[in-house]
Amino acid sequence: MTLSTDRPPRGMISSTPETTPVHQRVLVVDDDREVREALVEVLTENGYDAMGAGSGEQALAILDGDDTIDLVLLDMNMPEPDGFDILRRLKTYQRSREVPVICLSARAAVEDKIAGLKLGAVDYLAKPFDVQELFARMARPLRVKRVLERLDRAKLAAEVLSLTDPLTGLPNRRDLERRLREELDRSDRASEPLGCLMIDVDRFKLINDQFGHAAGDAILAEVASALQASLRSFDLVARYGGDEFVALLPGASLEGARQVAEALCDVISTLTVSLTAQHDAIHVSISVGAVSHDPGSNDDAPMLLNRADVALLDAKRHGRNRAVTGH
Repeated sequence: MTLSTDRPPRGMISSTPETTPVHQRVLVVDDDREVREALVEVLTENGYDAMGAGSGEQALAILDGDDTIDLVLLDMNMPEPDGFDILRRLKTYQRSREVPVICLSARAAVEDKIAGLKLGAVDYLAKPFDVQELFARMARPLRVKRVLERLDRAKLAAEVLSLTDPLTGLPNRRDLERRLREELDRSDRASEPLGCLMIDVDRFKLINDQFGHAAGDAILAEVASALQASLRSFDLVARYGGDEFVALLPGASLEGARQVAEALCDVISTLTVSLTAQHDAIHVSISVGAVSHDPGSNDDAPMLLNRADVALLDAKRHGRNRAVTGH
């Protein structure tokens, strides 16, 4: 059948689209209410999640605020903004610039089709059109969009994995270095200090040698969990490497960083890790070097970490299981 301004009776479309839609949201943009409602009804009856917009401004508002639209069916002959203006403006909308648009128009001149395609439309269909042809033309851009979304999700997952320590689930050194640069910039802009703790598990090599690397891994995972649970939601704790962790404390002065470091020592000193029935539970402790970045100082990321590391070495030299502040 063809779709015109005559509203089709309910159930008149009995055949299904080329591919069965699964929660695919389609926005129908047409200032003719009867045509818009008829097309929404046909799409809904065939499994699409369809909604309508009666003007270009309404359509742009929906697309700017809703990132779940999978496809737009756009009437080109509307009062301003017309379909061509909408295509131009969609290019500036971050959320909708990748949403495929099929132009629907009674203007079938070649130059109109070329203009629409040059502005980013994926297809141009002249009115009146056969609904089954519309379904067939919708299928390809919807398939392409699903593939691209899967690729984006896979890329995002790979990016998250590249920034995560697989043993502890904490940010890894690469992510820490990025976040530390950001926090230093924020500290200077906001004129607020930034506390930094370098944390080391005491006598970790002896634990590995005596109980094996599996025991060492279990201890690192438990320490990581305890550190994260003991800090504020906006603090960051990352695995720096080996048995070392780094914590960033936005807004913490040197005295504040010292207090947090001592509290972490107390928390970890109560931690015991049970291994197997053949071994007693292992008691764990940490040493911490605490420093703070003052807004406007010459600290960069390596300098701040180095100062924290020097303080950590002092803590170890003075008997371990303690926090020492650095300069």
